[in-house]
Amino acid sequence: MSVSAALKELGLDQTATENDVTLAYRDLAKIWHPDRFQNDARLGARTEAQIKLINEAKQVALAYLEKHGHFRYVGREKTSGTRRKARPKPEAPQTRKMPKPRPKPPARSAGEPMPPRKDSKQTPAQAQNPTRHPFQVKFNTTVLVGIVLVFALASFLFTMGSALLRSPAGKTRSFPKTIRAQATLTPQQSQNPKPIVSQQEVQVTADTFFTLGSDKDWVSKVQGPPMTIQGSDWVYGFSRIRFAGGQVVGWKASELNPLNTGMLLDSDRLYPSRTFGLGSWTDEVAALQGIPDIIEGQVWSYGEAWVEFDADTVLAYENDQRETLKTH
Repeated sequence: MSVSAALKELGLDQTATENDVTLAYRDLAKIWHPDRFQNDARLGARTEAQIKLINEAKQVALAYLEKHGHFRYVGREKTSGTRRKARPKPEAPQTRKMPKPRPKPPARSAGEPMPPRKDSKQTPAQAQNPTRHPFQVKFNTTVLVGIVLVFALASFLFTMGSALLRSPAGKTRSFPKTIRAQATLTPQQSQNPKPIVSQQEVQVTADTFFTLGSDKDWVSKVQGPPMTIQGSDWVYGFSRIRFAGGQVVGWKASELNPLNTGMLLDSDRLYPSRTFGLGSWTDEVAALQGIPDIIEGQVWSYGEAWVEFDADTVLAYENDQRETLKTH
C-alpha cells in the first residue's frame, strides 16, 4: 500500500500528525470491529477485510512518519523542466602556433641557492621556514575535528543511557510504594462503591511525582520549570503536560525526557491482582497496568495499547503485540 493510499484509507491529508494517525485508526477500528457483526457472516467477512486495510494503512503511515516526520510531499509528482540545447559554437580554424622559446636562466655561481619559482604560492612564513611540511596545518585540523566528533558522540550516548535508566517504565511498579493515602468518606460518599480520595487528604512521603489534578505550582516543584509553554501545554523536550483550569488533565511522556508522573491509590482498598475488564475503575487499571505513557482526554496509552474510559470506568481497550494489557 502506498503512503497516499494509506492516508486516503484513514481519511487524512498531508497535514496529519502521528496523533492524527493514531486517533483515525482507533475511530475506524471501533466502526469496523468484527465483534459488532458476529451474527452476520457477510458483514463479518467485510469487516475483517476492512480491518486488515486499516491496520496496513496505519503501519504504512507510521513507518513513513518515523522516517520523514511529515506527509507534506506525499502525492506530489516531480516535474522536470526541459533544457534548451546549447547552440554549438563555430569551430575556430585550427592554426598551429609554434611555442615561444624559453629564455635561458642566468648563469649561477657555485654555492648560490636556487631562486624561488615565480608561480610558487608559498606564504611568507613558509618562505622563512622551508622545512615545514605543506600538509601539517591540514593534518592538525583533521585531528581536531575528529576529537570534537568523538566527544559529541560520547555525550549523546551518555545522554541516551541516562534517559533510559530514568525512564517512566522503571517507576510504574514502584509508585504505589512511594505514597500513603488517607481517605475520609462522608455518608454520601460511603454509598459509592468507588473510594474517593481527596487531593488535600493525601500525604506524599517525598516530592517525587505529580498526577492528574495536580496544580502548576506542584508540577513546577516536582518537574521543574518547563522549557517552553505552548497554549495550555508545558513542554519538556519531547514530553509535554496538559493543563485545564490550572490542573493537570493529561500528559505525553518520552523516554528521552522522562516525566515524574504517578497515580494515587487507596492503601486501604484491596485491588484486583491479575486482570481488569470493561467496567473497571481508573484506579484499578492504574494499580494493575501502572503509569500510562500518554493520557489524552479519556484515553490512556501504554505503548501502542490503549484503554478508553467513560465516567471513570473502562469503556473499551485494545492490546498490542509489544504491549499486552492485563485484561480478561
